Amino acid sequence: MKYCYKCGTQLPDEANFCEKCGAPQQAASQASAPRQEEKKIRQEEKKVKKSLGEKMMDNFHTNMELQKQRRANFKWWYWVIIAAALAYIFNM
Repeated sequence: MKYCYKCGTQLPDEANFCEKCGAPQQAASQASAPRQEEKKIRQEEKKVKKSLGEKMMDNFHTNMELQKQRRANFKWWYWVIIAAALAYIFNM
């Protein structure tokens, strides 16, 4: 069995084109260098990708910031409502 030099899909030895991406297949010696480069790129991408826990913590911090902003806006409106109610009560 051989692998596609472009996407890494496992192919039969006699395949001339990749079944998944359609890339023409080269001789094994020509295809091994791009395959190694592709493996290196994938390894680097894995290092860059965040784990699920890191993504969850990023979302948590983003949500906390949004809640702080909402609370600040709510407090402002809250005081406006109280002031209007007091003005109404004392003007009676």
